[in-house]
Amino acid sequence: MIKKYTKTSFFIILLAGQFFTFNFVSAQSGYDFLTSWKADGFVPAWYEGKILPSRGSRVSISFELINNGKISDLSNTVVRWYINDNLVKNENDGLGIKKYLFTVTDYPGNNTEVRIALPDYKGQSLNKIIQIPVVNPEVVIESPAFSLNNISKTAIFKANPFFFNVKIINNLSFQWTANGQATGIYKGSNILDFNVDPKVGLNSQINLKVIAKNLLNEMEFANKEIQFKLK
Repeated sequence: MIKKYTKTSFFIILLAGQFFTFNFVSAQSGYDFLTSWKADGFVPAWYEGKILPSRGSRVSISFELINNGKISDLSNTVVRWYINDNLVKNENDGLGIKKYLFTVTDYPGNNTEVRIALPDYKGQSLNKIIQIPVVNPEVVIESPAFSLNNISKTAIFKANPFFFNVKIINNLSFQWTANGQATGIYKGSNILDFNVDPKVGLNSQINLKVIAKNLLNEMEFANKEIQFKLK
């Protein structure tokens, strides 16, 4: 069965797909850093793009130093980690540290800057800077048809949340309204069984809105609104 999504959902997928899990960036003197980072935000099971962090997300980041196609041994090397130019881990925590886990404190619209510094690797100073974009949580309404021009008086809509700081969808609540009137508040269910009052005429304009909220953090929410006509 082919899933049907709004243009907004495709936009999110394309945007997130711009951030690859791995990337090669030339370092000084022929060395390359192979870096990888992963955020733990919630996305639908079918989503295959990069999970972007929102404020409060935990991000794990790791690297390897590559020289002539081979992984360099850093077991006896000083590695220093900086978050937004603040030193967060250094040789006092051990040598050859190639992984770091942190919580994002930046606000949406900003980047969290991670710098990996090797102050003395075989007589050279090597640095790598990674910019991690911070976003707002999003919610996208999945409609029962490719076109929103004609929706029947009974239809099923689905809210797809992205980048919330929860582990399971049951930690989110969903409130739906149609033309400003509540159509139901669901906890643990993002599905709306849409039924219009029989008095509402055909070709009537409907403004359908959903608000998704994090039940564990009242400051984290997102909303989406779509318009369609009844057939």
